[in-house]
Amino acid sequence: RCIFGFLYTYILKRRIYMSGSDSGVGGGIGSGPFGGRSAACNTLAIETMLSSPKPDVIEQLSVGDRLEIELLQLGGIEKVVACLDGQHAGGLVQQADRVKSCIEQGFSFQAEVRDINGARVTVFVSCR
Repeated sequence: RCIFGFLYTYILKRRIYMSGSDSGVGGGIGSGPFGGRSAACNTLAIETMLSSPKPDVIEQLSVGDRLEIELLQLGGIEKVVACLDGQHAGGLVQQADRVKSCIEQGFSFQAEVRDINGARVTVFVSCR
């Protein structure tokens, strides 16, 4: 469930900020794996499709709906997923590693549903 991803993200954020080990979190241009906090995360915007969409969740979606982007442990691998009201709707196809890195740095993302064509769901992901 996506709520576990939310809890993981919350705990990770608390650990980073409470431990004082946030020196990499506020880095400027050129720091971090993707060019720094503001350069890579604040402006990150991706249009992509959901991978492995969950039919029971997808049938509840409408164009314009907003989904939360969270980290979720699936089969021992941490995935970037889109959630509707705590339900896993599907994963991100493109740039999931970049989004994951930004979430681990404390950024939050959302996705707006742009198109639904059967099981094919196109979303626009951005930092909020």
